[in-house]
Amino acid sequence: MNDFRFSCLHCNSTSVYMESDPRVSWEKDKILRCYICGWSLYGKDAVEDAIKKQYDAHQKLVAEEAAKEAAKKAVATLPTDWEELHIMKQESRKRQGLCAHLGCDKPPKSNSMYCSRKCCVKNAHYKERKRKENAVLRTSSKAA
Repeated sequence: MNDFRFSCLHCNSTSVYMESDPRVSWEKDKILRCYICGWSLYGKDAVEDAIKKQYDAHQKLVAEEAAKEAAKKAVATLPTDWEELHIMKQESRKRQGLCAHLGCDKPPKSNSMYCSRKCCVKNAHYKERKRKENAVLRTSSKAA
């Protein structure tokens, strides 16, 4: 989106070219023409003003889009689904060097994210209970 192309003021086509008018002077006079509609703009100052106006509008648009993208990245949204939140909590515990089960403070085994099979099973049962609770909540909210 950062590449600027001047567009015709009449038809908005980007098939625009600039030429010098050999009848007046090669250095002073410029003509901006559109291949599509035949529109022309005469005079070096008028051409430069039109290009500058469009370029400034383009840069403003690029800056606004960059600001929107930065704002989207800056806002850390919490997940709405409990499972996503649970996974985030487990990832945080793994980075701290703890067992992924939220009720345990032991270090995990070298080839696992849990310290024991007991913690793995507890976590599985916890997730299953939460899924069932969530399913009941969804069905009761649809019925109401």
